[in-house]
Amino acid sequence: LVAEVSGTIVGFLLHHPGYDTDAASRLLFVVDLFVTRAWRGQGIGASLMEAVRREAAGAGATQLVWTVDRRNALARRFYEGIGARDVEDLQLMSVKV
Repeated sequence: LVAEVSGTIVGFLLHHPGYDTDAASRLLFVVDLFVTRAWRGQGIGASLMEAVRREAAGAGATQLVWTVDRRNALARRFYEGIGARDVEDLQLMSVKV
């Protein structure tokens, strides 16, 4: 998804579908959300998240999921402001390749 103002891209949201086998339900992973510095705080990010929420609901998904750096207080406040909450029972893991 992209956000444009007067033909200029000012933000984007990258996502892909997924499936939660434990809950037996579709979900949508938000991979990246970015808004240019000049347009932050003007509702662009919230609009992109709402657009992807509608897209997920239309595809039968039951939730949106994503990661956020714990040190990024601004991003955490943004996500909490749109109703997101920490997933207490999951831990992000990775392996180098």
